[in-house]
Amino acid sequence: MTELRRKMLEELQLRNYSPNTQRAYFRCVADFAKHFKAAPDRLGPEHVREYQLFLVQRKKLSWSLFNQTVCALRFFYHDVLHRNWMIEHIPYADEIGFPADRFFEAALFVAVQSDPAVNKHFLGLVSDPVPV
Repeated sequence: MTELRRKMLEELQLRNYSPNTQRAYFRCVADFAKHFKAAPDRLGPEHVREYQLFLVQRKKLSWSLFNQTVCALRFFYHDVLHRNWMIEHIPYADEIGFPADRFFEAALFVAVQSDPAVNKHFLGLVSDPVPV
């Protein structure tokens, strides 16, 4: 285990992050580093911006996974490397206009289309008059 990984693990454990969150954060930071073929502590704000664009434009990452990556990178730079100034360079999806509602609408559409009971319920809501 590298020194950086050990330090990140200790910080996650000190803050009582769940094992699932720990794995997710390690994956997010590792994917970020692999994208640039460099250690994550050697990457800066311009790399974060380029990576976020990659996640949205090329990987078409969901809103929640995008924000999970943001949380992982913020944790890494703030709590592991103590580079508090980096936080302002790692915006959440809603801060950059990432359309979260697009994913909600898509999920709702799939639910309505795949389940006749849900479909009937939503059609009933639309076609029933609103009580006054």
